[in-house]
Amino acid sequence: MPAQTDTIALRQELYDLRLQAGRLQQEILATTDPASLDDLLKNAGDIESRIATIEATLRQTEQADGVTARKHAVTRSSRTTELDAKVSLRMMHVPTAICHLLDADTTPLIAVELVNSKSDARRVRVTARIEGYSADAVTTVELERRGGAATQTIQLLPTLFPQATAALHELTRATVTVLVEELLFSSENNKQFSTALRIEAHVSLPVWMLARNSAPLAVRDPQSGAWVDLTRYFGAFVTPNRPEVMAFLRKAAD
Repeated sequence: MPAQTDTIALRQELYDLRLQAGRLQQEILATTDPASLDDLLKNAGDIESRIATIEATLRQTEQADGVTARKHAVTRSSRTTELDAKVSLRMMHVPTAICHLLDADTTPLIAVELVNSKSDARRVRVTARIEGYSADAVTTVELERRGGAATQTIQLLPTLFPQATAALHELTRATVTVLVEELLFSSENNKQFSTALRIEAHVSLPVWMLARNSAPLAVRDPQSGAWVDLTRYFGAFVTPNRPEVMAFLRKAAD
């Protein structure tokens, strides 16, 4: 337990340092005083050095103790229905300010691995949502008979409701709900009709919703332990269509 506590504390410190680094970067870009700039650059260098040290320590700790985010994955075996469904959380902290720019293929919130052990093809529907904050993300797939094509991984990133996230002014706990269902069919006159749904897995996982005015440099993928770089989205975070920015650009153009 102490080792786990230390790991959590290091991750929290790393997250705080990344926020400080982002704020310092904004101050560096805005300052015109050489003396202040030297101090800011020194502080930024110290923070980056500390970030590198913590990242190295976390990598060593996770390798030595086997600490991975398997805790953030739920598996339903094929013993009862011959269908494996492994639900994994791929993002512990949801960047609400830029989430609408992210793509499910590269930065998913949820990944669901489906394995069909049956000798018949099956159709499966996967639904995910962040309770109270998003619409449903839904995908339906066809799983072939057991073999190479009988395994598929579904990645989902629910669309956030702007009205719901606008009220987020601090780090807030939320729940991701994932539902895996098999569509059952019956035949009549050589035609198939969907007759029922069978629930294969219905799980919930905790996440953190970042404040609407925060701009994280990266978010952690709990499955791989890697950090997903988000710095390329800073241009969107600084609201380029603000009247003040547009007026400045017009003045520069004139």
